[in-house]
This record gives sequence, structure tokens and C-alpha cells, in this order.
Amino acid sequence: MRLFSITKEDSICSAAILVALLSNFVLLTPELRAEKPLQGWRELRESELKSIPAPPREFRGVWVATVYNLDWPSKPGLPVAVQKEELREIFERSKELNLNAVVFQVRTMCDALYDSPIEPWSYYLTGKMGKAPEPFYDPLAFAVEEAHARGLELHAWINPYRALTGYYGDKIADNHISQNFPWLVHKSGSHSFLDPSSVFVRNRAITVAFDIINRYDVDAIHLDDYFYPYPRDGAYEGTLDDEENWLRFQFEKGDMAKADWRRENVNVLIRDLYRDIKRHKPHVKLGISPFGIWKKGAPANIRGLSSYSQIFSDSRKWLREGWVDYFSPQLYWKMEGPQSFASLYKWWQDENVQGRHLWPGVATSRIGEEGSGGESDGRGATELLEQISFTRTHLNKSPASGQIHWHWEAFATNRGGISRMITKKRYAERALTPESPWLAGQGAEAAEDDGELPVATGINLRRVSPPVASGKKKTPSENAEEEADDTPETGSWILTWNSSMDEVSPSHQWWAVQVKTGEGEDANWELKETVRATGKRAVRISNIEKISAISIRAVDRIGELGPAAAVERIEDPEKTDSAE
Repeated sequence: MRLFSITKEDSICSAAILVALLSNFVLLTPELRAEKPLQGWRELRESELKSIPAPPREFRGVWVATVYNLDWPSKPGLPVAVQKEELREIFERSKELNLNAVVFQVRTMCDALYDSPIEPWSYYLTGKMGKAPEPFYDPLAFAVEEAHARGLELHAWINPYRALTGYYGDKIADNHISQNFPWLVHKSGSHSFLDPSSVFVRNRAITVAFDIINRYDVDAIHLDDYFYPYPRDGAYEGTLDDEENWLRFQFEKGDMAKADWRRENVNVLIRDLYRDIKRHKPHVKLGISPFGIWKKGAPANIRGLSSYSQIFSDSRKWLREGWVDYFSPQLYWKMEGPQSFASLYKWWQDENVQGRHLWPGVATSRIGEEGSGGESDGRGATELLEQISFTRTHLNKSPASGQIHWHWEAFATNRGGISRMITKKRYAERALTPESPWLAGQGAEAAEDDGELPVATGINLRRVSPPVASGKKKTPSENAEEEADDTPETGSWILTWNSSMDEVSPSHQWWAVQVKTGEGEDANWELKETVRATGKRAVRISNIEKISAISIRAVDRIGELGPAAAVERIEDPEKTDSAE
């Protein structure tokens, strides 16, 4: 006996219900609301692609300092949700300012702002050294994800020798190096430093760097200017008590002046760190930002502290030997004066015999009337604009210009109106970070990293209707790629494309999307977006009526461009779309 039966009328009713449900689904799903692929565009032929200029290149970095909570987090022990939102805001604003790299401090004093198996959690993160965030998250992994989602490089900034600052909370963690190896730690003023003459200390710093590049997709390891302690109280021959190690060296290895021995201790660290990174992950850059003056009188008109003789940093040697991929001397002075930015920058360029990147550190934080707060010394924002222009016109052997801004606080507080001024007058258009051609064909990953890059295929441009409210509110920037599809403005267009390769090559880092406006003499190609290779291949396009062509090409991890693919408009897309 049948328990129930289905009549013809029931079938019709069920079909009607199904159609209604599917209709609602279409209304609620943004990607299904997209209209038909736009007509009126054609693919450029290979001979035509040669006329597309390469995207502009310049390194535009900013230091995000965590020591003393200078930039992030705003104070120790903030709730995790607040920490994340503060960091998102830094990356979001960096992209809006047309910066392309963030130098993020992750080791301030033999601690860690990431999940380290070697060193304790930082006091500046949780308010207690050794305490993990609750609920747990890894700030460095989070930073890499958020930066790359916005087309920004993420450089992990570590200090190799500083053991403690004067601020580390109520208690030093049991697994801090000062507790486990106290004989390696020397007091210098309110700070404590590790002994650079110790092989253990050197290996520890290299191990920390290797742990970072092995577990995180960082684009560079960055060292700052803290090597031997800076002079204090007039003690210009150094304030670190290393007499015992010096005497041991004299007994075991022979004659060398003490100052030369100290410099060599630091030289060996820089040399070994660079070589080891290149053997293992050559695409990971090593950058150093030493004190801006090598020696008094170099060049002749320069006066000031000598990093060579007073903090035992032979920084010129590191550059001349090619032990760095980028070199960022801290040229925090004005264009002219006893420490002239212009003179020092030209001198460093003359010393750059290996043609490495020379991207000076600039003191954006000193903008503002003297005494107005922070580090302001009376200079105006125009001083910084002049320095940026100067770096662009005095390249010598450097592949491309660049600057690193000290530090994020200057943009967060908009010192002297710098944020608007710099995007209007110097960073009006986006730029890719410069290529590092000397990194090609190095190390264990060379075989897989030197393969061909993919070509963009199936370039498509679709108009997307305004979204229908679903009742669910998305957190801003929760997923940067999804914003293009999920929160389009009225009249927005979504550019999508495929890859000629089924899987993302290990060497592939970005997709560079350029748009062309104007024709003839008024034509201009602009870098619209940098999209990570592993992300969603989608970019939101506005003001489509002004765009006459679009180009997409892959960029590898050392900055080399792949072949371009492009489409050109042959009629008004608004008219084409409305006619369908």
C-alpha cells in the first residue's frame, strides 16, 4: 500500500517553489548577480604588447616600531581584537598612502612578537614578558597575511644584540636569554646588550632569523642600527665590558687592535647571515639600516658620531662587499648642514660599488614645529618631499629609488599634513618594489624559482549590481580580496582573469594590474593594483569610462616581470552593457 502519492498539480507547485527559492538565492549571492561578461574589448596582439610600459618602481617603506609601543600596539596588554584592528588600520592606511612595504619590528630585546620556540613573548604585546596572547593568535602570521592581501611587502625587523630595554614589565621571563645565559649579557646605561664577540650570540641571532624565514612568508629580514652600544656619558671607546673575551682572543688567535676585533665581530654576523639566507631562501632580502655616518669626514664636510670608531660598525664594508640586498642608512638630517642629507646620500651612492638597493631612512617623524610633540625639530613637510626627489635623481648604480619612513606615528598623526601632501606630490601613483636581479639563480630553491611565470588569460570585465542586504555585517578588511566582489559600489566593475598555470609557482609573488587612461600624447599607464599570486584574481574598477586599456602581468619574488596580457576597449562599455 502506498503511503502517499504525487499528483501533477503537486509537481507544478513544487517546481514553482524551487524557482522562487533559486530566485532569492540569486538576489542574495553577489557573484551570481554579476551581469554577462562585458563586450566591446579586444585582446592586444603580441606585437602590440611591447608598447605597454613596465609599472613604475620605487621602494616606499615605513617602520612600524613595537619597542616602547611606539607604533603598535598602542599599549601593552590590549585585547586581541583591538590589536588586530590597530594593525589592520596600519596596513589599510599604508596602502592608501601608496606605500608598498612595512618594516615590522618582531624582536625588540631578545623577545618575540610571534610564536617563537626560542624566545619569550614580548612585554610590549601582552603586558607580561613570556605571556601569550589570549585568545591565542600569532601577530607575525597575521601581519604577513594582512600585508600581502593589500599588495604590501612585509619585512621582519629584528635586533641582534639588544637584550633588554629599561621597560620589560614586572618580571623577566624564565626563558629569556638574560636568565639562561647571564654571562652573555652586559649592562650599558638603562639597556642590556649581548656580547657580539660570542659565537653563541651570533648563532642565536642567525637561528632567530632562520626560524622566521622558515615559518613565515616574509619578504625580508631587517636589522637596524643597534650593534655595539652607542656612547654614553662621554665614554666614546664603547661601554660594553668585553675585556675578558678580548684577552682570550689575543691569547688564542694573535694580534689585532681591539677596535678592529669589535668591528670584525659584527662583520662576521652580517656576512654569515647574508650568505646563509641566500643558500636557503635567496628571494628573502636582507636589509640593514645603520647609523647614517660611517666616519667623520666621509664626505669631507660631515661632522658627527662615527659609527666606524664609536659603535664599531663598518657599515661601508657591508655595502661594498654586497652583504646586503638593500641598505638604508638613517639619514635623519636636513638637506644641508653639518650632517647634510644630500652630501651623505651621494657619498653612500658612490660607495655602492655592487649596485645594491640604496633606500635611505628619512625622518618623517621630525616634521613639525620644535616642541610640538614627538620628535619634531622644526622642519616642514616640504623638506621630506625634497629628499624624496633627491633620491630619484641621484641613483648612480642603484636599480631604483626608495625611502623608508621613520616611523608610522608620523602618518598616524599626519604631521605637518604629510599624508595628503605625499600622496598628492610624491606618491600620487602606486609603484612596485624594485627588482633585485642579483638574486636570480641562487640557493637551494633556484631550480624551482627560476621557472617561467604564468600569463593572464581569460581577462574579463563584469558589471556588478549593488548588493542586496543580507543582514550580516562584514568586518572592514576581514578579507581584502573578497571586498571586490562582496561590497561593490553602484556601477562598479569587477576585473577577473585566469592563470596559464594550474598551480601557483613558488616563484610567483604578485599580479600587477595596470590601466591606461587617455590617448595619444595624453595617454598614461597607471599601476592600479598589486594582487598576491595566491589570492583571488579580482580587482574592483571604478570610473570605467576613463579607462581605454588594461594590462596584467605576473611578478616573481625577486621583482622580475612576466609577459603582459592586455585588453583594449573598442567601444563604450556603458553603451554595450545597456544594449544587452
